[in-house]
Amino acid sequence: MFTSAQHVATDLLLAVLLVGSFRIYFVNGSSFVIDDDRVKTLNISPALGRGYSVKTNQFHSICLNVDETTEPSYNYEYSYTDVKSALDVSTNTKVSAKVKSSFGWIRVKARVEAEVDANLTVQSHFVMTTMRIDRYYASVMENKAPLSEDAKKLLDRKDYIGFYKACGPNYVRSIRRAQEVTAMFTFVSSDSTVTSQMKADIKATAFGSRRSVESSIGSTVKLKSSMSTLQIQIFGYGLGLDKDGSETLVATSLEDYNGAMKFAFSSMTRGNQGSAQTGMVYGIELVPWTDNTAFQVASNVHETASDLPAIWTVPSDMIPDKLVGVTPPCKDAGHITDDFKKCCKEVDRQTFTPKGDDNPPDKTYCQPKRRFTVDLLKQNLQKNGEHVAMMDSILHHKTFTIMTLERCIQVLNSFPNSEEHTYLEAPDSVLKLNSATDDKANNLVTVGDLKKFLNPNDDMAPVDLLNMELDEYVDMYYNPCMSALFGMNADVNAVQGESSEPGEFVDYFMMKAWNLHPECAHTSCVVPTNSWNNTIGRCGPSVGHSGPPAVSPSGTSAATPVEPPEYCAKKFDLTEGLMVCKRDNAKLILKLDGCWKDSTPFVLIERYCIPRLSERQREADYSTSKTIAHKCA
Repeated sequence: MFTSAQHVATDLLLAVLLVGSFRIYFVNGSSFVIDDDRVKTLNISPALGRGYSVKTNQFHSICLNVDETTEPSYNYEYSYTDVKSALDVSTNTKVSAKVKSSFGWIRVKARVEAEVDANLTVQSHFVMTTMRIDRYYASVMENKAPLSEDAKKLLDRKDYIGFYKACGPNYVRSIRRAQEVTAMFTFVSSDSTVTSQMKADIKATAFGSRRSVESSIGSTVKLKSSMSTLQIQIFGYGLGLDKDGSETLVATSLEDYNGAMKFAFSSMTRGNQGSAQTGMVYGIELVPWTDNTAFQVASNVHETASDLPAIWTVPSDMIPDKLVGVTPPCKDAGHITDDFKKCCKEVDRQTFTPKGDDNPPDKTYCQPKRRFTVDLLKQNLQKNGEHVAMMDSILHHKTFTIMTLERCIQVLNSFPNSEEHTYLEAPDSVLKLNSATDDKANNLVTVGDLKKFLNPNDDMAPVDLLNMELDEYVDMYYNPCMSALFGMNADVNAVQGESSEPGEFVDYFMMKAWNLHPECAHTSCVVPTNSWNNTIGRCGPSVGHSGPPAVSPSGTSAATPVEPPEYCAKKFDLTEGLMVCKRDNAKLILKLDGCWKDSTPFVLIERYCIPRLSERQREADYSTSKTIAHKCA
């Protein structure tokens, strides 16, 4: 059953949001570039030939054997910045875009702002130097990069789903990297003359002058005093350092600093440290597998295009129009007109009987069928590959969430009763409590709060409910969609001329895009936090995302009618002699209604599981009405 226009609009909006949070640049129509934080994170390892999915923003296995790459090119920059002046609005000094984009800028800026906010009477000054090398044009040479043996075997067996799950819909062709060394000079001076002299001499030293601050400012007491306060911090990013000489990155004087810069430059540009595989990633070029020649050969896409039956319906706008005032009315020989002013061969005309009470005559319309073009098969492969990767990612996400919740409850139960009032720490957070209202305002919870919220009845009902949601999602969306993609229905085999019985037709995977299958055309079902809704026949927010639905006064879920929902996974009940829903989650929803209503359990699971204890405890007489578990029985 197709969704309404309103539901379709909502589903399309959700699909846009999935990929709208990062920047994509298309290059020459096939490859595209991503250069946002998704590839800059240190938690993943982009590599040449590694698979990638745009929909999931996830990397897959390396399915290309990359032995040779193109020779990379380099850009070198060295900059000097008076940080404090640059941050002072009154000086009208602007920080250049290059400095702002450097890896060390945020760290230096935070240090300076913290010093300024402290309102110290001692005047501190900050100078920043940055040496950066950008490395680009390091690209896969596809003519010398065959598919891995295992990936090729998957394609030989026409296991397209297995290939796209393992290798992703796209692969990394090239990577842009950067290496950087940033130094922050800090010194104390309340004399403007001394400050100017210090900055001038540091700048001269930074740009390679032989002039030394120690020798040039050693003549006065004030200069010597400021020099004695000089501190140098060096931050390296994306360096591949050998053990020998790495200690030179620690500098206590300007002579040490010069040595550190020379060593860093050498490590960036020579030997293994200067290779194309070293550096911080800040841009990758992606190419669909369907544009890779090795993939096209292994997947037999050209042979498939010539062997498939003529079952592709030509769109109406591609069918020639009837000519006006010309005889014959069709341009091509052997073509005749239909009742809708289109021209086609007699064999391509179809007949239908219009609706009406007065027995209107039959009408004809042109509906020619042709063999699939190679380009169309490749487009369908790409679309379906992305969709398969997305569905696989959602299953992993749901399974991981359930396992995390189960493990979280086990860990909470293992804490002794003495830790009931101990606050939990969220990852990368600092516990700050300034008043009695901070608990709820900052979403801070204790061991007892989270234990009561996640498992209010001590029966693991939340785990059972999420498992039910996962099974229903698989039965009602994942399995039907996968079957549709592989043509497991009678009409495909009938067209193929083999059998009228349902069966798998693997080449059908590239014959029809996923969104044209009614079984797959629910874009709301490719949102990780959604689950199958058996009352509307598509997906909606999971119980863990928005809490359970409202509960009626009769004690049954208002979202679960007395009659079995129309769109649930069904089984035959021998006792009743009826088709009934496989799963009834009403009782579990009722158990969690009071506790999870109008809440977002997934947020708490992501934030606090697995639990980590802080060093602070809540007061014993604290009001429970201010906690996340205040509605739990």
